[in-house]
Amino acid sequence: MHSILAKSRILAVAMTTAFAVLLFSNSPASALEPGESTRWANEIEGNTPVQANGIMGEARAANGDLFQVWHGADNGNMYLSLNHSQPLTLPGQTHASPQIVFVGGQAQFLLFHTGSNGFVYYTTLSVAVGDNGHRYARFDNWRQVPNGARTLEGLSVAVTVTPNNGAYLAFRGYNSNEIWGMYYNSQNGHWDLPTRTFGATSDSAPALAYSTNNNHILLAYRGTDNQVNVIRLPYGSGNWYGRTILGGVLTDSHPAIGVAPSGTGQVAIRQQGTGVLHLQTITDSGAHINWVRESQSQTSPWGPRIVMDAYRAYLVATAWGGYVLWKQSRQF
Repeated sequence: MHSILAKSRILAVAMTTAFAVLLFSNSPASALEPGESTRWANEIEGNTPVQANGIMGEARAANGDLFQVWHGADNGNMYLSLNHSQPLTLPGQTHASPQIVFVGGQAQFLLFHTGSNGFVYYTTLSVAVGDNGHRYARFDNWRQVPNGARTLEGLSVAVTVTPNNGAYLAFRGYNSNEIWGMYYNSQNGHWDLPTRTFGATSDSAPALAYSTNNNHILLAYRGTDNQVNVIRLPYGSGNWYGRTILGGVLTDSHPAIGVAPSGTGQVAIRQQGTGVLHLQTITDSGAHINWVRESQSQTSPWGPRIVMDAYRAYLVATAWGGYVLWKQSRQF
């Protein structure tokens, strides 16, 4: 996101059910989310507006260093920018949007992309400082995520940070539409075996967030009926529970999810048919409020992304011309 807000925020790269599940009206209310901005801004890297095929990924370290990564608008390249500097072209090719997360510790950042064969690859990123004080990216070699982690070549994976500098990876299967997930320990580089997320099936990529409020992983996904589902996994467990269906608006793309330290969060989607972005407030315990249209009825050919900065949510979207846009979408 553009450094114009650097002084007001530091980004990080996501009630018992009291509201009835909505029927299939696909006609949401038109109202602002609390703290939602009515203005979009272009994402600027190296003094140039970014154009992407898909959605930009970003993650910020505790010291403020920001990595942003995206799939080229008219090629299979992946581009990386540190602190809004001139983008670097990463090795490798992809047909999906790369993903990045800050985990801290020795690994610092984890970067993922889907290969042309559907296998998932990752590397570690860190920030090095030259003799002149210039900060630059230190990039390790791509490694294949072990244990057969594979999705469709056009789908991204989802990743979120977990305690002890770990991560959790989720992806739609290659040979079925089931969603799979696996823990990663960055301290020893160990990947757990993938486990099936029972009952979760999708034709799109999933989305993940971690709630420090109750130490749960939240997974949002587009069901095969095009409704958004959110389910929960206690950290360290393999037992998902508490499925919530966010009815009322259908989607034909991946959702986005983010959670504030209080456990309240936001889900965003691209509406089926119209392409208009929609927002909904949720909690890590399963409660949710009705969908609302984004304030400017912004449309996109892809699903959006939510980036959290403590108690602020920021919405990142790619417009039809490929330009990446962002705005504040919620204040918690």
